Amino acid sequence: MASIESTTNGRRLFMSNVSPYTSKRRLLDMLRPYNATNLVILRKYADNNQAFVTFKTREDAANVLKLSQEEGFFCDLRRLRIFAARPRRSRAEEKGGNYSVELAPDCVANIARYLPYADRARLEMVSSSWRQGSQLSHRVVRHLEFEDWRWPEAEYVTTSFLDWLVRRQGDNLASVVINEQWSKNLTSRIVSAIGWNCSQLTMIDFTGIRIRPSSLRTFRSMGDQLKHLSLGMSDGPIDAELGKIFDQSVNLEYFRADGTDIYGKCLTHLHPYLETLILRNCSHLESRLASITLSNMKRLQHLEIIYCPKLRDTSILYTLIDTDISLFRTLSLVKFHHCSFIEPKKEIGQVLVQRLREKSIPKLYRELSRLSVAYCVWVNYDFVTDVGRYMKNLSYLNLSGCKSIRDECLEPLGNLDQLEILEINCMHPSVSVLFLQSLESLTELHCRKNVGITDEDICGVLNNCSQIAIIDVEGCYHVGILSLKRAARMAKIRKKLIQMYVAGTRIKESMEYERTEYLQVIYKHKYF
Repeated sequence: MASIESTTNGRRLFMSNVSPYTSKRRLLDMLRPYNATNLVILRKYADNNQAFVTFKTREDAANVLKLSQEEGFFCDLRRLRIFAARPRRSRAEEKGGNYSVELAPDCVANIARYLPYADRARLEMVSSSWRQGSQLSHRVVRHLEFEDWRWPEAEYVTTSFLDWLVRRQGDNLASVVINEQWSKNLTSRIVSAIGWNCSQLTMIDFTGIRIRPSSLRTFRSMGDQLKHLSLGMSDGPIDAELGKIFDQSVNLEYFRADGTDIYGKCLTHLHPYLETLILRNCSHLESRLASITLSNMKRLQHLEIIYCPKLRDTSILYTLIDTDISLFRTLSLVKFHHCSFIEPKKEIGQVLVQRLREKSIPKLYRELSRLSVAYCVWVNYDFVTDVGRYMKNLSYLNLSGCKSIRDECLEPLGNLDQLEILEINCMHPSVSVLFLQSLESLTELHCRKNVGITDEDICGVLNNCSQIAIIDVEGCYHVGILSLKRAARMAKIRKKLIQMYVAGTRIKESMEYERTEYLQVIYKHKYF
């Protein structure tokens, strides 16, 4: 569509010195004999208005301009000054300025890269060349992550905004991460939009958004390039759609399901060379299908099964100690939290049969560097004894909530000379930490909500564990000022920072002790 100035070129005149009392109708009636067709008054000044008059032909405008120079036009006792109207660009150039800057799209793209996304959207409204340049600026983005200065506040990240963005970044994206902090205003429709527009993705993290099973169909075509996949909650079972994706995902290295509605059939389609498998809060996951999945793995290095309530039989434990699988050669991290692995109405003694005693997890998985078996009732004295005897490479150990363990059960852990982090929270009241005095490599001790932990235990750790940097005794009622004074003294002598979490103990902020910059005491609850 042509501009107004191009269609009225030569037929338009500019008037000034128009009286503020002169009406549009009066002025137009005066010029109508000269074929004036339209008039616009610009009320620019209080005593001197301006106007544009359009005539039927160029000749009519030229005649009026000539008459104004020879005889003049008068209206309301004022002589009108009449000039030929010129296009806006020529007026700006005459004044030595330019009101509209025309930059090449590449130049606009280089500028837009340093602007937030909201400002890039505004650039698209300036002109077609600026719109093209703004769209070009998105081509350098490879990772769609919200932890960036370019993003607006979380409340303004909506489904329509994210849809606008993925349409521009599209095939250039290699990863998409949507976490819970930024997903408040997003709907599951954005999952389909990402699948349709981003065909080169190798890493997908949808743990912060609810997923419809049908929205995963758009990701089948990128299965052969996918390496990382993390899913959150879903509206119904998604085994069928996930199974079709896994059939194509021969390069998948990482899979995480957090609250996802899966029964486990899709997991049997995972490639044997998967390296990381994390299953959290999967309430419908079946033990038999999970066992089949583990038996198929050849290179699994990281295994997490956390709070999957249907895993209540010993099939997973027996799978892990089965001689037909080779997971003990590849696994470096094992984490079982709130996993009973026990058939209903059976005692621990009946579950830990002779076969499980002879081929326990600590005996087979001796190369593990990180082991976490929190709130697992099948962890007993025999298990801890084997851990201290065979797992010499452990740097991290978590036995929190294992009520079957008593004080004497932990003594074998004193043989773990490479242990750096130990978590023994919510243990039996008889548990203490006297055995830790021989662990010089220990840097972090977490023993929250333990009734049996006393000042004697904590002072012994401070005296003998020279590398200790974090001591968490929240909820340990028998820990008091003696531990705090000893921590301040040892931190000052070693000149190393020690952090202590003491909420819920006998230590109060009003207590007096020799304060030092090397001791940081946290009185507020941090973990529970």
